Amino acid sequence: MAAWLDSSRHLTAELGPVSWTFVAAERVRDGAPRMVAAATFADGAASLQEDIRQFRTSEHLPSEAALVYWPARDDRGVAALGSRSHGTVSLPKARVIRERVAPFVRGGGYVRDVLLPHEAVGRLVALGGWSSACVLVMDLSVACLAVVEAGVVRASYLGWSLSPTDEGESSRLLTRYQLAARLVPNLRDSFGRAPNARMAVCGRFPDLRSAMLPVVEELDREVDVLDAALVGRPGEDAADPDDIIGRQLAWAVAAGGY
Repeated sequence: MAAWLDSSRHLTAELGPVSWTFVAAERVRDGAPRMVAAATFADGAASLQEDIRQFRTSEHLPSEAALVYWPARDDRGVAALGSRSHGTVSLPKARVIRERVAPFVRGGGYVRDVLLPHEAVGRLVALGGWSSACVLVMDLSVACLAVVEAGVVRASYLGWSLSPTDEGESSRLLTRYQLAARLVPNLRDSFGRAPNARMAVCGRFPDLRSAMLPVVEELDREVDVLDAALVGRPGEDAADPDDIIGRQLAWAVAAGGY
């Protein structure tokens, strides 16, 4: 409650392996949160600092933000896709985080809180009102697989080197089935711990709905792709489905007021 009294708008930045995703939410007193701004920028771009500054100032967003920080696929605790042995992922040292978020800070921003993706998944499940859920969040080279039951989150992180952007339909199809073959054993392990959990997927992975078709075939189980338009300003219903799917974690944190 106190967080919402500090400001009417809350900004979250999700720092993935190759991109920044920003989502800002606003809630009026006694009302549901709504999305008021969103943008995605390529990490490492020469104009990143200025792009972030212009986005924040043009949308009249606060200088402070919560950060959802993704590990890299070679970080400690990230297991190879298909591996049954998982470590624990933790936030890196403050120095490493400062280096990664420098474009945001130099653009006038301030990081108020830092979360790992599975912590944001807990917010997403709570926001959806689900009692039990198995959520797969996909990025280009890392996935977060989180099982949430009664507010308790158990998570594993999986990394791979397959490229979903190879040219040619046959190449993309092969990549999807290779990815599914390695991913399904981990999903089955998760369902073994929570057989009645709702299964959902989201994340900034190209054409995620199509990429999940082989997974659904293998599991023979309903999988919800979180591509329904977020509660936002007019025109959000027309947004790119990949953008909507990719904004889910940042939205959950921003809508919850951190």
